[in-house]
Amino acid sequence: MTLTISGRCVSRVTRKAASWTLPLTSLVEGGRFRGRPVLTQRLLNALQVLYEDGTKSTARNAVNKLKYFWEFLDHFEEMAAVLPGDQILRIDDVDWSMLESIWRHFIDWLRNIPEERLNRTTKYQANQMACSVFKAAFDLSVRNGETDKQHLDIYVYFKFLPSTAYDQAEFDFNDAKKALAILAKAWRKIVARIAMARKLAEGGRNPAVGSGHAQNAGRENWGDVKNRLWLIANILPFPRLSRDPSGTRKYRDGMKHQLPMELLITELGSDRNGLTAHSSCLFLRQQELAIAFALVSMKTGMNPDSISQQTLDRWYVDDPMNQGERVTILGPKRDGQSNLKASSSTRKWTDAYQIIKQVVEIQQPLRHRLSELSADENNQELADLASLVWIGLGSDNGIFNYLPRSSTFTSLHAALDGFFLRNGVKNRFGEPMKYRVSQGRDIWGLFVYRRSGFNHILTASALGHSTLTALLHYLAKRTTLIEDRKKLVDLQSVVFRDLEKGMFAPRAYRKGPIETAVTGLHCTKPTQPAPNADPGNPGGRPCRAQGCWTCYNWFASLESLVPLCRIIRDLQGLREELPLAMWETSDFPIMLEIYKHIVSKFHSKHVSAAELAATDIPPIITTAMFISRQRVRRTA
Repeated sequence: MTLTISGRCVSRVTRKAASWTLPLTSLVEGGRFRGRPVLTQRLLNALQVLYEDGTKSTARNAVNKLKYFWEFLDHFEEMAAVLPGDQILRIDDVDWSMLESIWRHFIDWLRNIPEERLNRTTKYQANQMACSVFKAAFDLSVRNGETDKQHLDIYVYFKFLPSTAYDQAEFDFNDAKKALAILAKAWRKIVARIAMARKLAEGGRNPAVGSGHAQNAGRENWGDVKNRLWLIANILPFPRLSRDPSGTRKYRDGMKHQLPMELLITELGSDRNGLTAHSSCLFLRQQELAIAFALVSMKTGMNPDSISQQTLDRWYVDDPMNQGERVTILGPKRDGQSNLKASSSTRKWTDAYQIIKQVVEIQQPLRHRLSELSADENNQELADLASLVWIGLGSDNGIFNYLPRSSTFTSLHAALDGFFLRNGVKNRFGEPMKYRVSQGRDIWGLFVYRRSGFNHILTASALGHSTLTALLHYLAKRTTLIEDRKKLVDLQSVVFRDLEKGMFAPRAYRKGPIETAVTGLHCTKPTQPAPNADPGNPGGRPCRAQGCWTCYNWFASLESLVPLCRIIRDLQGLREELPLAMWETSDFPIMLEIYKHIVSKFHSKHVSAAELAATDIPPIITTAMFISRQRVRRTA
């Protein structure tokens, strides 16, 4: 049986369309696991719908992650074989009810795989990929009238527990500021070194002229750093680029002389001699380009694959309202027809515009040489490479780019991890800092969200979302609705553990009198609310607005459930009554997400009882923001 999926993808660089076909042979015939053609057939249409507009590599990655579910089914069969009885279990297909019953076992199986074999991120991706494909297949089955079920009860493991999630950990905002500062400092040194090296190169000459071998040349030739830098700048002695390929060995030997200390950057751990050390004085290699890329991802909030595909002719446009002061940074979206946009000042050297402009200028000699070779050889691939903003010199001294591939950002992240480790930069847990360029979008979104006073419209605009619904989905998916969410979750984890043991006592967690807000949440600092919880409160005055959803001074108990369920009921009612535009531009959607998140932490039997009791109390939230109605609970 031959099963395939196919698609058509438009290159965001060349704007050319390319068709692809991906055989599902591994799922049908097996490999390290048993093949399951019937199950593959069940998922075929879902895979086609999910990935027909993407790249072949994206579809292949999805199939590779799906293989872990096939391995799990083998494991399930093996476990059944050791049980008493003569029946042999063979799982060739999985219907929806069976999928729901074994899903938790799939989670446990992933969880028990040793970290050295499968890291946490890959476990999460395998779990998430299987979940999305099966849900897509179920939706198609419902649409075609093939099942009477209306809901498929499978999920991504620990979706709302960031401390134990298989997903990549959220990047704390304070850690982000620390990382930004050290990266910006290093970038400034990189730009200064390149400017110094180019000035030295202008005063040099070819050290290889008149010498048959570098070792026979006088010290005035190869021993002078100006001459060595001149050769790097003018000959480009790199594979595929060199203007004198016959002299490769001679040039390599000549670079054994050490660089002066003023051309070294200790933060990068640079070597003092060799072709790599000398070329990094004039061009951006993996380490330097990774730093620039990370800074741009933090300063724009754009997706890394959009940044990586920026081209010289359309990476920015002038801001018509602020000519000369601001520009709009552009990056192609996945559809290949439109662009992500991010506003940038043009003044500061740490602005995204200035960083990208410096990258373009520094790498211009490499780009010019690629264009020459393209014209000589009639090679369109080289011409396309020359049109990209993000190209650099790789470890083999060849040209590399950041176009999305499975290994692209792996090497970039390895360079950043090495940089932070070398400089002793640690996160809030005292562990070596790890930054992933996809987190830049989270950092930028949180920065705008907080600085704008939780303004949804400005945040949506900054993230390039066309609708507020897309923004709310993004914020809910990340579960990073406010910067201080970590403090909330840390406290709640302790409280819920003690609730399970029947040991809950508020005084064990907070000192002083405990007040209960109209939300049912207990406040330990009613006169010191978070800035956005009671705007205008100078401190020392009781909180009037009681915007607990933006505060971190609260904790929940069982008696909080009834008011919270009443609030959720009120908000859900308002969502049905209010015009869509009014609902989406209010704070109500975020409030609803946070209060539902709190309630989800409690056992379902308590929630069910609270939902029933909530119907007997009057509404707490109406179309106007509710005013303070405090209840004081004495703890003495």
